[in-house]
Amino acid sequence: MAEDKNEEVKKAGILVDEMSMDPKERELYEARLMAKYNYDSGMAGAREAGIVEGEKSKERQIAKKLKEMGMSNKEIMIATGLSEEEVKNI
Repeated sequence: MAEDKNEEVKKAGILVDEMSMDPKERELYEARLMAKYNYDSGMAGAREAGIVEGEKSKERQIAKKLKEMGMSNKEIMIATGLSEEEVKNI
């Protein structure tokens, strides 16, 4: 079919389907779209939070090793980007 080969034709087909829905079908369709959007948005936020936490965890691991090697808190702060308080708590 033409829809399989051309993205614009596929989009037009979806638009025609949307326009031909009765009000109840359209309401359900829009609710599904909103649910998918909310899910995708939540997953993206969770993924980003996980990445940030993973980076912070790695920084703390590195700081711990540097501290064990005898490096000063100031040097550890510069090397890892951790705050003075974070370094002191390691």
